[in-house]
Amino acid sequence: MKAVIGSSIGRKIVSALLAIYLLTYGLTAVVVYTGVRRSLLEFAEGGLAQVADLKYQRLSNRMDELATDLTAWAQLEVMNDLVSGDVDRRIGTTLEALQRLYGLTGEIYAFDAAGALIADADGNGGSPPPGTHLPAAWTVTARSATFFDKHRNPLGAGDVIALAIPVFGSFAPDYHVGTLVIALPWSTVETLLNGVEARTMLVRLPPDSMVLSSAADPSPEPESRIIGRSVRRDGLLRSWQVVVSQPVSVVTRPLRQVALELTLLGILLAAPIFAFVRWMGRRLTAPIMELTRAVRVIADTDRLDIQVPVTSRDELGFLARSFNHMTVGLRNAREERDRSMRDLEHLNLTLEGKVANGQPNWKPRSPPSVG
Repeated sequence: MKAVIGSSIGRKIVSALLAIYLLTYGLTAVVVYTGVRRSLLEFAEGGLAQVADLKYQRLSNRMDELATDLTAWAQLEVMNDLVSGDVDRRIGTTLEALQRLYGLTGEIYAFDAAGALIADADGNGGSPPPGTHLPAAWTVTARSATFFDKHRNPLGAGDVIALAIPVFGSFAPDYHVGTLVIALPWSTVETLLNGVEARTMLVRLPPDSMVLSSAADPSPEPESRIIGRSVRRDGLLRSWQVVVSQPVSVVTRPLRQVALELTLLGILLAAPIFAFVRWMGRRLTAPIMELTRAVRVIADTDRLDIQVPVTSRDELGFLARSFNHMTVGLRNAREERDRSMRDLEHLNLTLEGKVANGQPNWKPRSPPSVG
């Protein structure tokens, strides 16, 4: 590094100022880059939370709609036939009609007060065997619709969610005549989650925490992700939460352009700064170089008539004026010395002449003694 910079004051000034620029700009670029990255991550996290909340709201709205429909169906007059065992099969026909009308992909079951299956509408084309009773997993105690979380279908195959509501006779509001159940396949929930993209998960909140649905991550290697969660709400799905995630590398991809632009900006700024610093270094060191050359000339030729130009009123100008004043003083002193030497030589010649003209005993008068 020392060999590159050299011993020149100008180069040292240029190197020092450029080092300051690089350090300052580097720190500024790091701060800008970090701030942009943090803003991108915060924005992405907020966006993912909104997406998760929308997905959760879609699920919640669908479950609320089913609960409303189930409540209305339980109040139909035909449900009174649960008491007689639906001998004329009016309940079964009604359930099948409701399934077609509402486009349900699951099953609807009607059980009497003893828990025996009276009628059903199976969207999958199959029916439970005769003598089927109300599963313990679908037992309800409240008068309103009850939501049953993801579980194995007790009357079929696969995982389902279920809504169940007790049915009371229209002839006696407090007389329990049976139970009405809607069982939806779990694939219906996943469809409402937009096919469960790789970044979407449905989880169950504590105390029974678990992932209810999640697609496989297509990434060959695990990577850090940004996570957005739906807002926790009361309701049928109060134990559920939708989690949407996205790889950090996807969110921070625009930072490559930011880094490139910061680098190009640094290079563009460095060019005029380098030119200015180089010009300033030369301007500051030019008087010193003039002074150095003058000193070298004096040392080589013993000339004292050398003068350096005074180009400023600052410290360098003061140094140049002082140098010029010094050379003038030295020149005057040398001239005075030469004059004295000539006078002494002339005096010596005069004395020698007098001695040669016959004044051998002449001696210079001694100066009077003092004291």
